Amino acid sequence: MDPLTIVGSSLSVAKLCYTVGWELKKFIDGTKLVGTAINALFQDVQSFGKILEQMKDTVDDPKVKASALTGYVGSHWRHLQTSLDDAEETLSALKATILCVDKSANLLNSTRKHIRLIGAQDEIAVYQQQIRSYKDTIQVSLQTTIL
Repeated sequence: MDPLTIVGSSLSVAKLCYTVGWELKKFIDGTKLVGTAINALFQDVQSFGKILEQMKDTVDDPKVKASALTGYVGSHWRHLQTSLDDAEETLSALKATILCVDKSANLLNSTRKHIRLIGAQDEIAVYQQQIRSYKDTIQVSLQTTIL
């Protein structure tokens, strides 16, 4: 896996993080019934995007690029690419769930959103756990690469 592919994937996933964050922010602003769980999810998505930006900067380092195609480091980057691909799928699914929960209705809009949110709580919790896992994996990867 070449560093350019990793950079492209990390930028794509980071962009998706900010899109999902924006949708979460709109949802939070649009309803007063949002609890701490959605606010925590928003923070997790935002911090994941920041980690991805740091990863892009690290991969752009010439020393990292030179060693990226060989041996253990090359294998490491291939596994990281798989994680980025999985993260992109998870964030896309989370975005779809948020859009579904946040759709507007003419009658009892806030109540309907709250009911949809309750129905999607377990699904959202799984997405949040996966995002935290991706963030932790990439953070450890960055620390390993820097060493």
